[in-house]
Amino acid sequence: DVTGKSRGKGKVEDFVQYFQARFKRMKRLFQPSSKQTLFVEDIKKGRDMDGRIVCMVYDIRESKRGNLLFEIEDLTGNALAVVPKSNEVLYNKAREVLKDEVIALSGRVRNGLFVVDDVEWPNIPIRNSVNVGRRHLDLYAVYISDIHFGSKQFLSRLLDKFVDWLWGRTKEKNVFGKVKYVVMAGD
Repeated sequence: DVTGKSRGKGKVEDFVQYFQARFKRMKRLFQPSSKQTLFVEDIKKGRDMDGRIVCMVYDIRESKRGNLLFEIEDLTGNALAVVPKSNEVLYNKAREVLKDEVIALSGRVRNGLFVVDDVEWPNIPIRNSVNVGRRHLDLYAVYISDIHFGSKQFLSRLLDKFVDWLWGRTKEKNVFGKVKYVVMAGD
């Protein structure tokens, strides 16, 4: 820690604490539901029940039969949730879910699995029409580093060339208008 302000030491426990705190904050963003609140430990018990679970997605994969499998977790453990391929609308909606995302799943517990019948994202107001965070967006982030800004080795000519490219003022093929983020790391 070069700042001297870090509260962690970079241990596994620090990461666990970070994700648990993030999960708790995100969980509060979901609208209350009339459905029974479930936890991962309820899935593990294997009793047949219907309800809604707020969880974090640890992994996403496809089963041999083409169903979508989410490995989900909350503060009580981890379990599997299955999105049936037979429900095309739900299946396509569930394909928008990302790893490490906090979501709410509605459905039923059957034989130690959670069978999903709906997916919800937190109630976060969208500031414009772009659905930020989804895989299908046609936008770009550009990462640059080591231009040595403020030093004798400052690469001003290269920075000027980069800015011209960003603004579409070069003959080179560019993505003018699609770059939404510029990340400058180091120097």
